Amino acid sequence: MELYIDSSFDIVISQGLVDNFTAREISIGLCCLIKSEHYDLTDIQKRASEYLEKLTDNGLLESISENNQPNVYKKTNEFHKRAESLESADILKALFIRDCQLRRAICDCQMSEYRSVMRLHTKYFSDTDDFQEVCTLLEERYNSINDEIEIIEQLLSIYYNERSSVLE
Repeated sequence: MELYIDSSFDIVISQGLVDNFTAREISIGLCCLIKSEHYDLTDIQKRASEYLEKLTDNGLLESISENNQPNVYKKTNEFHKRAESLESADILKALFIRDCQLRRAICDCQMSEYRSVMRLHTKYFSDTDDFQEVCTLLEERYNSINDEIEIIEQLLSIYYNERSSVLE
């Protein structure tokens, strides 16, 4: 499943106090933003590095690292001009949709993981003393994630209905 997290990187990088940062720091910031421990930080860091290189190539960041050190990035004046334009309503709405879609994808992965764990737990631990208690906890978490997906779907539905009524 391909996740579109560039907008989330933008949100982390655009924070006012964020400057002179590495890809690892941006990756950790992204994980905090999406509140997920279910992704491999190495993969996110690789994608952050690729994205930061794109921003550097476009003149929005400059690399200020020295020999054999991780790349340290600094925002350029061009970045600050771009960040100001990100505050427009259209961009914020697009970020909202992408963030909802990102969170939905995370929830889908989590639900898949919980289904697998519940199947394995039932298969291998059905005769243990705490079987029912663990099943109950897994089901509660699964249902909680399912509720979160329903809320995300409702938010997206409200947005799309509101957008189509404006376009009419």
